[in-house]
Amino acid sequence: MEYSSGDDKIELIKKVEHLKKKIFSFYSEFSEDEFFQVPTKGWSPAENLNHLSKVTNSLTMSFFIPKFFTSLIFGKSKVESRSFQEMSRLYLALLKEGKDSGPFAPRREKPIGSKRQMDLLSAWNISIEKYGEVLNHWQEQDLDSNLVFHPFMGKITSREMFMVGLLHPIHHTKIVSERTGRSVQFFD
Repeated sequence: MEYSSGDDKIELIKKVEHLKKKIFSFYSEFSEDEFFQVPTKGWSPAENLNHLSKVTNSLTMSFFIPKFFTSLIFGKSKVESRSFQEMSRLYLALLKEGKDSGPFAPRREKPIGSKRQMDLLSAWNISIEKYGEVLNHWQEQDLDSNLVFHPFMGKITSREMFMVGLLHPIHHTKIVSERTGRSVQFFD
């Protein structure tokens, strides 16, 4: 299968690099007070970033589960992976239905000097770098044939799960952007 829509491994890794830079830049622009300020609804920028690192780390680990094991449990896909745009529409539609983070909800973040802000930014960079590297252990065809389970999307291909791992930080960062009045753009 050819991926002219930008969904092959090379393009997905480029998206990871782009996302890493955009998110680091966005969250590093907050003053310490703004970064830890808890809004009346939702999480502070710090809590969002902490959540993103946790989820990204968990997703990275999930890509090291042996493929034969997941195929025994979930089977093999008989259809092509959806595109990044299709996954984006589906993911956002499900979130609008009220799906939530479950066990990945962050604890309340409190400033411990500016070091905590840098620690959270560094943790994000490390988690997203490892996430991008995980694709080095996968063949294109395995990303499409291997099925995994997403908590509210059900069975999806490994390629689709990887895309969700990119969509999730975009979703959270856009929420923070809206709540704080700061502009952020991702993929054109």
